[in-house]
Formats: sequence, structure tokens, C-alpha cells
Amino acid sequence: MPRISEFYGLVIYMYWFDTDRHKLPHFHVRYQGQEWVYGFDGNLLGGPKKCPGSQSDQSMV
Repeated sequence: MPRISEFYGLVIYMYWFDTDRHKLPHFHVRYQGQEWVYGFDGNLLGGPKKCPGSQSDQSMV
């Protein structure tokens, strides 16, 4: 799976054929051993509800 970007400890990946779990186009974000899945529209599709070190939910989007 290609690494799209990496900054401030965040690593962004995109699986080309990962349609079994998430039907929408999406990308994976890894940070401090955790993983989130976001749709291209910014909606959280999977992972913890709160990002580490954030003041509000989904603040890393």
C-alpha cells in the first residue's frame, strides 16, 4: 500500500482495493500506534472516536 504523505508523526496510506470493509473511497491515517479511516468527504469511517492530543473529535482532518 503506498504511503501518500507523512508529517508531524501522521502517516497517510491509501489501499487501492480495500472495499470489503469500507465501501466509500477512503484513506488510512496512522499516528502513535493507532489507525483511523476517513472518507474523502472527511467523515470518520473507522478507528477511535477521539484523536490523541486533540481538543475535539476528528480534529486531525
